[in-house]
Amino acid sequence: MDMPQALELPLRGEPYNLNSIEFNTLYFAMFLAILITGLPLGVLLDKFPLQKTVIAIALSSFIAELSIAVLFDYRPEGYIYIVYALRAITGIAGQSAFTMQGLIMGRYAA
Repeated sequence: MDMPQALELPLRGEPYNLNSIEFNTLYFAMFLAILITGLPLGVLLDKFPLQKTVIAIALSSFIAELSIAVLFDYRPEGYIYIVYALRAITGIAGQSAFTMQGLIMGRYAA
C-alpha cells in the first residue's frame, strides 16, 4: 500500500515539481479504477481459470509498476498522464488480487 505522506515531499520537489492536483490525481486514478471495476472484475474472474488469472494479474501489476518507475526516471513529455493510466491498472490488479483471495477461500476452504 502506498503512503502518500512519504511520497509527497520527493514528488513535489525537484525534479518532478508536481502540484497538488497532479499529486492527488496519482491516488485518485487508482481508487477510481477500483470503484468502477470492482464488480465486473469479480464476474470475469469467475469465468476464467484461476491459474491463468493469477498469472495475468501479477504480470499486469508488475509491468505497470515497472513502467511507472521508468517513466518517473526518464520523464518524457506528457509522462504524468501515462502514469495516471498505469496507476489505474495497478489499482485494478490490486482489487483483483483481493477478489481472487475471496474466490480461493470460497472454493477451497472447508
